[in-house]
Amino acid sequence: MTDTGCSLCVELAGGPSQELIEASAGNTVGRVAWRDGDFVLLPSLGQLSRTHLLLLPTQHITSLAALPSEATRHVAQIMNAVRRLVQSDAKHLVAFEHGIGTRPDRQGGCGVSHAHLHLVAVDTRDPFMHPPAGGDFEWRSVNGIQAFENLDPNDDYLLYENPEGLAFVSCVRELPSQFMRKWMAEALALASWDWRRARDGVVVSERAAQLLDPLTALLDQPAVSV
Repeated sequence: MTDTGCSLCVELAGGPSQELIEASAGNTVGRVAWRDGDFVLLPSLGQLSRTHLLLLPTQHITSLAALPSEATRHVAQIMNAVRRLVQSDAKHLVAFEHGIGTRPDRQGGCGVSHAHLHLVAVDTRDPFMHPPAGGDFEWRSVNGIQAFENLDPNDDYLLYENPEGLAFVSCVRELPSQFMRKWMAEALALASWDWRRARDGVVVSERAAQLLDPLTALLDQPAVSV
């Protein structure tokens, strides 16, 4: 299932989204770094690091918690491959997702309704060992990405996985747009965090081309048990 009003669905169907056109100064570029029949990896607009990927399903769903169990295991395998790629460059992997629930009274978010998991390479572990504090967060430890199987797809949630692979989840009632991007940018001492203002579409497209071969090599290896 696709949503013709979804910018990510437009990209996955082979056409440039309006956001990608704007980020590329009118140039038509692509940014798919790897895909199979169920999932896609593409560099994020507004890169927080040189390797900042989005992992998203090819089908239009609003959260990874809505995936069946077999698909969440596949997500974990893809994450493991990206982690190996990041570690080969002496970096650490941080992951996060704002899962959008189906309740009609939900609020907040970045305006992108297609489920997407951020995978960000960072130089140091220390600022990212714990999820954001304060606010209305009630973080609980979960069993990695497969914790999706125990989440209610009706509820908004924030999932965070630290550089050691420890995962935390909190249900959220209202989350400011791009909250996690801003939090990570501050920890990374970056002045820019808003992907909607980024004009790095051409750079993102070039990065996708650079990642194609190493990602394909890693993801063509036999699956690792998770």
